[in-house]
Amino acid sequence: MMRARGILAAMIVVALGLGGLAGCSKKLHPVQNLPPETYVFVQGPVDTVNHRVHLYWYGTDPDGEVVGYAFRWVYPPPAPQSPAWDTILCDTMLHCTDSLFTMITGDSGQVTPRFEIYAIDNEDAADPTPAVQRFLLTNIAPVVRFTNALGTRDSTYAFATVSWETDDPDGGGPGLHYRVWLDGNEASYDSTSEQTFTVPSARFLQDNTYRSGERTLFVQAVDDGGRSGPPASMTWYVRAPAAVLENNQGRLLVIDEIPSNGQNNPAFDAFYQGVADLLPPGTYSLLRQQFNSRMFRSERDFAQTLRQFKAVLWYRGGEITVSPWLRAYQDSIGDWLARGGKLYLDGLYLVEGLHTPGALREEFVSRHLGSSRLLYCYTSVGGGQVDSTAGWSSRTGSAFRSSVYGESFRALAGPFRMADSTGGMRGFAVTDTNYVALWAMAGVLVPPNVGFEVPVGVTVPQPFGGGRIILVTLPIRLAPPAQATNLLRRMLNGFGIGIPLP
Repeated sequence: MMRARGILAAMIVVALGLGGLAGCSKKLHPVQNLPPETYVFVQGPVDTVNHRVHLYWYGTDPDGEVVGYAFRWVYPPPAPQSPAWDTILCDTMLHCTDSLFTMITGDSGQVTPRFEIYAIDNEDAADPTPAVQRFLLTNIAPVVRFTNALGTRDSTYAFATVSWETDDPDGGGPGLHYRVWLDGNEASYDSTSEQTFTVPSARFLQDNTYRSGERTLFVQAVDDGGRSGPPASMTWYVRAPAAVLENNQGRLLVIDEIPSNGQNNPAFDAFYQGVADLLPPGTYSLLRQQFNSRMFRSERDFAQTLRQFKAVLWYRGGEITVSPWLRAYQDSIGDWLARGGKLYLDGLYLVEGLHTPGALREEFVSRHLGSSRLLYCYTSVGGGQVDSTAGWSSRTGSAFRSSVYGESFRALAGPFRMADSTGGMRGFAVTDTNYVALWAMAGVLVPPNVGFEVPVGVTVPQPFGGGRIILVTLPIRLAPPAQATNLLRRMLNGFGIGIPLP
């Protein structure tokens, strides 16, 4: 009996044990995910470093792997102390354990932010104790130096193209930019990331008009950390388009491209400027290329100059060089004509052509000169060769007429020509004879134009905007003074700027 009771007790104990084990098995949980830990390679106090700082970090995870990081920079108050976190996912980033940071220091040149970063594991658990590192970051101010500064002896109209170089030993990068302003107008500066800038003409307005006088241009560099350097400055003389302006334009710009030692320079100057003097006083401006060769630094400069005038009278006299301004700025001329500009131009070697030099490209002929092409002749083209060319010339006494303007004359002299080159005159295959400003009569050209007249000057209205170009491929001052003056006055009268008819 006693033995039976012992066996029963043992069975109860075993049963209770089994029941207890069963009860425990129902309460088991998976092992809890452990968070990752984060480390920054720099720890503790650090020396002053550049505002462009390259940081490295890494994370460990005891029961998984690190798949990303979240970081932020916290600036000292009054900046917000809980800015948003930026996240880097390692499966989408080539480098997820380092980065180059460019920190904003402003003009103080120094800032003490702290860098915070935490790792994220493969179960989206974040390090609850982000790694933190404080930095003292400094930034040296960038310095600008002009590479083509204008001086007080230089002058321009209301424009300026300037270039500069920059010294920023601890910065640069894509954030480097520049502020450009005139005189005391720093609050309304222009901004650019380039190292060349053309100041818009509108910036030169004073009380809504152009005035002549000295102006000072400032350029200031602002680096990628937001620190601005000392401004560089230059002072030069800016000319109003004319003393008397109409809608902020002068009536006429006279461009004298004959050097003071050029052939018959006084006679040419007296002739063309004498006709310009028929305008009301103070309404035109004279520009001598010889004394202003540094004026235009870009095509934008030239374009802005043209827009400050209603019309241009451009003469080259007997020059047998290729005009550098015409060659460089012909696209600006074409655009100005299309916008209503009016140009009178005469001289030699104005258009390049077959086997002969010139300033304007042949495409200018079809685009703006009312012609399909230049006319060719057959003559010596240098080196003893005889071939087709677009270069013509003429002799003393050659006869010319203008049916459009009602004048005719015999030339007092033949034009000069380049050594070892063809003549500087050009003939045009006009699409409408009403475009012919000046005809060379049959047989007067060199080589002879036997049996036919050659259009050597054109007057062509532009398709849009009311613009017009009159281009004559010899200086009309080769005509006797009375006929030359009458012809030029009739041509300029059609520009509507106030030149009276003879």
